[in-house]
Amino acid sequence: MRKAIVIGLVIVVLAAAGYFVYTYFGNGQANATESSTAEEQAATTALQTLDDVIWASGKVVPAHWAYLGFETGGRVESVAVAEGADVAAGEILAELDAGDMQAAVAQAEAALAQAEAQLAQVQTPARAEEIAGAEAGVQAAEAQAQAAQAALSTAQANVQAAQSQVAIAEANYRQVQAGPRSEVIAAARERLDQAQAVLNQAQAAYDRVAGDPEIGMLPQSVALQQATAAFRAAEADYNAAQRGATREELAVAQSHVDAARTEVDVASTAVDSAEAQVATAEAAVAQAAAQLDLVRAGARDADIAVAQAAVSQAQAALDAARDNLAKAQLAAPFAGTAAAVWTRPGEIVTPGQQVLALGDLSTYQIETTDLRETDVARVSVGQPVEVTFDALPNRTFEGTVVRISPISTQAQGSVNYTAVVELDELDPALRWGMTAFVNIEAQ
Repeated sequence: MRKAIVIGLVIVVLAAAGYFVYTYFGNGQANATESSTAEEQAATTALQTLDDVIWASGKVVPAHWAYLGFETGGRVESVAVAEGADVAAGEILAELDAGDMQAAVAQAEAALAQAEAQLAQVQTPARAEEIAGAEAGVQAAEAQAQAAQAALSTAQANVQAAQSQVAIAEANYRQVQAGPRSEVIAAARERLDQAQAVLNQAQAAYDRVAGDPEIGMLPQSVALQQATAAFRAAEADYNAAQRGATREELAVAQSHVDAARTEVDVASTAVDSAEAQVATAEAAVAQAAAQLDLVRAGARDADIAVAQAAVSQAQAALDAARDNLAKAQLAAPFAGTAAAVWTRPGEIVTPGQQVLALGDLSTYQIETTDLRETDVARVSVGQPVEVTFDALPNRTFEGTVVRISPISTQAQGSVNYTAVVELDELDPALRWGMTAFVNIEAQ
């Protein structure tokens, strides 16, 4: 349209010049002078009109549109729409393969359930059977302590008994080592004399019946044998009392002392072990009592806070996993038409890669593409405009400037600004991306 206007103005200027030549040579110099002045004024007016109009090219775009892509990368699992399909806000347009993401969500859900169960367990007061179990633990620990104390008493008694045996063995050794006392020898001599007297009597009685052929069966024979044996024993005791202890007897007495001392050492070791058992049992009693107190008191505020923090952390992890899973779905941010689909199932896409163009085709607007910086200063919101389209020749649409971009764009070394124009009426033949020509009367 801009090109057509420029060509038209050039034709007007050329026609005015031709008319000037004709009048100058055909009607005389006077008439030519008058006509030249008129045509120059007309040409000047036309050029001024040309300067008062701002021309810019543009394109047709929906009032609401977007190029959509996934926030994450991956393999395209499915594409639910085709080009030209109308979709509702929130409708799923395409999906990525999300097996790993779904597994992560399931794992996060399980972790949250576990954390919530632990929190509930901490917050739940102790049951009667739990308290009874803790009390039974205290009773069992106390019984073990009593048994350990009894074992210690027994071990200590064994030490005392062993020490007594040592004293007896040592006394016996000293007695053996010292030899027999005079009274012992005298007693042994007295027993020997008594045995001699008995033997003499038995011999005399035996002699009176010595001629009897059955003497071996008579009591006198048996009495003589017994008296002889008793005399010999008394004689041996008397001789031993006079002789004193032998080396072998001293060695035996010493071995009894050593054995008794060994028993003391063994018993003392048993005491040490019993004392350790008592200490262990008393510690178990204290631990069981502390556990009973904890069961009765319930959870501390710090324990509940830790469990609550674990729940919050698990919930945050689940939210993050679900958010990541949601990124595998491309949903329509608004209702519109899928104008273009640039991906197919099985393709690998990267985060932010454009896969679909969505627009609300019920309302179109015009965006200028080459409004120069020298012209934008003369354009303001609310200005009326005329718009024409190559696709709709011989038709002019009225519109209004509704927005001007605050920042420029660079195109082929030229600084341009975008002005957005809304049309008063739309033609069903308009399509997204059509070329438009915008005429703006400068202010």
